[in-house]
Amino acid sequence: FYPVLNTDSLSTFLGEFQNNKFAFLISRHLPWLLKPICGYAGVRYRKHPERFFEDIKPQLCQWDVAVMENLVVRGRMKGFVDHIKEAYRQGSNATYWDAYLVSRPWEIKYENIEAPIFVWHGESDRLVPIYPAKQLVTELPNCKSHFIDGVGHFLLESEQVGRDIVRAIKESSA
Repeated sequence: FYPVLNTDSLSTFLGEFQNNKFAFLISRHLPWLLKPICGYAGVRYRKHPERFFEDIKPQLCQWDVAVMENLVVRGRMKGFVDHIKEAYRQGSNATYWDAYLVSRPWEIKYENIEAPIFVWHGESDRLVPIYPAKQLVTELPNCKSHFIDGVGHFLLESEQVGRDIVRAIKESSA
């Protein structure tokens, strides 16, 4: 059994925004309380997906804020809003289960994975803690990890980082 996110350890949350610390702790210790919280988010973002960025902006590192503002400047924020709308189209169960599952040990024998694994994570990500990712990659066979200094959560929304990720995946399959 491999815990993906040790929510009992405060080191897991170093540098992470307070609301996310709270959500992860709830998912681990009071999961029944997480459902109505996720339900509220589901209703809010189904009706007003454009509010998502403004709601999470205080949680973001400066790099993420710049990436999201660049989407607005380039006229690509609609694609991001459509992504949020689709994520919540069927409700908030997926959000709930994501938080619930990430706070529990997974019964996966990683040594049995034969496919190549790629992990990208921004070192400045304040939405998803980096510590568990760094711990996990040490247990994954055939894993190529890319921890990018000065970069946050929205890797694919960044034109340059997204292009680098796609190029690395293409090169590995060639």
